[in-house]
Amino acid sequence: AKAEFASVASRTDAAARATAAAAFLLPLFDVANEYGGHLIAGALHGGNPAASAAAAALAQSAALFNAVPFGYFGAFFVLSGAAADPSKPELVRVASRAAVLADIALQGPKLLFAVALFAANAYGATQGVDAMALQLDPNANAALSALAALDLTAFNDGVAAVAGAATLYAFVSNALGVKADKIPLLSQSAQDYVDRRTPDFDIDNDGDGPQPSF
Repeated sequence: AKAEFASVASRTDAAARATAAAAFLLPLFDVANEYGGHLIAGALHGGNPAASAAAAALAQSAALFNAVPFGYFGAFFVLSGAAADPSKPELVRVASRAAVLADIALQGPKLLFAVALFAANAYGATQGVDAMALQLDPNANAALSALAALDLTAFNDGVAAVAGAATLYAFVSNALGVKADKIPLLSQSAQDYVDRRTPDFDIDNDGDGPQPSF
């Protein structure tokens, strides 16, 4: 059993590499759909044929994935299950967990904005601003008006650039059969998660040692 597990865990064949790389399509599509619109548009119309073709392929693929009903939820749960499954190669498990963590991290800015939006509406309610007042005068709620006036282009570009670069690095690394272990916090967290869910064989006792613990 130890030999069989070691053989499976260390697999880096074409199927394992392709599966590990494909895991990072989830955060890549999330980056494209949520933050990368301005950068993608710039690449599409920037006059560089290669950049335009790459941006078009990414935008179309992300839009297609986004159109699949519950596609993100399904992919999220599939990757979560793969990360915890000791019958999968370690390359696939670590990549799956890293992709899940990356996608969770990408929800952070959206969550903060949602909290700010809720706070702005709560502030308006304390000032006696109701929905009808907002329809008649969009500036009736000063806090909500300030949020609506924010230009998040630079922020979205920054998130898209950093997250996109990290995701592409992980995609290429796993496609080559190498774990993407250079992403701060995320890589180590993914490895620790997989290590905690790896069967613990008693390597000093080949007879009556404990069974693997999952």
